[in-house]
Amino acid sequence: MLEFHPLNPLKAATGYAPNDRDHRKILAVDGAVAVVGGVNLYTAYQRHPHARSVKSDGGDPETWHDTDLKIEGPAAKPLQQLFLDHWAAEEGRALPPPVATPALAGAGNELVRIIGSDHDATVPRYYATVLSAIRNAEKSIWLTTAYFVPTDDEVDDLIAAAKRGVDVRLMLPGISDSDMALRVAHSNYGRLLKAGIKIYELQDGVLHSKSAVIDGVWSVVGSSNFDHRSILFNDEVDAVVLGRDTAKQLEDLFVKDETESRPVTLAEWEDRPLSEKLRELYARSVESFL
Repeated sequence: MLEFHPLNPLKAATGYAPNDRDHRKILAVDGAVAVVGGVNLYTAYQRHPHARSVKSDGGDPETWHDTDLKIEGPAAKPLQQLFLDHWAAEEGRALPPPVATPALAGAGNELVRIIGSDHDATVPRYYATVLSAIRNAEKSIWLTTAYFVPTDDEVDDLIAAAKRGVDVRLMLPGISDSDMALRVAHSNYGRLLKAGIKIYELQDGVLHSKSAVIDGVWSVVGSSNFDHRSILFNDEVDAVVLGRDTAKQLEDLFVKDETESRPVTLAEWEDRPLSEKLRELYARSVESFL
């Protein structure tokens, strides 16, 4: 076991940087099979493989919604390498060489690219990739994210897509473990709704998924949220998939979540109390750290 960027400065072997965090979630087996997405090793998931329940403090049961992607074939090896690179960068003890595996043939008919973003990058690769995909969308952008704390470019690009006729839908949390992130998200609703973007708030549990599907063929599942922290401070990992099968599965999940969600309308949003607007304004002052 190795601790990434320990909070205790006496344990920091590579320099003290407590705000730079490892947010990646990777399971890699023999460089041939891997799982990547938003699921943590946390008791909230222990009773159900997709979303589940049980607070670690023994409180009332609470459903968590999350999404992972299982990868078999050549794209699994880069995920293993990201783990090994992290281990070496944190000066972990020497590990035995990975188990030698024969060259893997593609296990399906879709293309997968693994993107490892880190806190040292001037412009994280995932951020640039997502902006490019949004700017080139022609038909649809369906985005699911646990923490919607977007940059100005992300908001502007979503609005521009909606104005050129793209079906832009956002699946966002109605219940969150971060009140501040929720308020920042709310502060952006007005502009988005006025542009014709559809916003849904999931009601039957805590939304923790991070995924997007564009034009029914471009998909991404990973650890990156639509927030500043994923861009500025965290080490993240995401899998971009080109293919209709994965896109269809993610679209089906989105439609299923719509049935458990509350659509947000512009009329009701503009009528929210002044006290809520003031809380949102305060949250915006610290959005870069959320």
